[in-house]
Amino acid sequence: MEREKTVNTSELILSNLRHNLRRVEAHVLGKDYYNLGSDVYKADELMCDDLIKAYEDQKKENRVLTFLMLVMFFMVIVLLYMGVNHLWVF
Repeated sequence: MEREKTVNTSELILSNLRHNLRRVEAHVLGKDYYNLGSDVYKADELMCDDLIKAYEDQKKENRVLTFLMLVMFFMVIVLLYMGVNHLWVF
């Protein structure tokens, strides 16, 4: 009886983990995500690789956007400074 209870608990944990992994997959990679894994284990491995790649791409995009915002901020500061100096000329 104890062994059966342990197996059922393990199956429940695995089922719950797979369900939540599919939720992450749908949210990050899209509901229509598909890979060419030949079995469930290979498909999960490929999905994890794709999740890591999506995360790395997002980090790179965030770095670029942060850099562009800083450049724009400094451009505004320079333009404001030039505008103030321009007012002092007259």
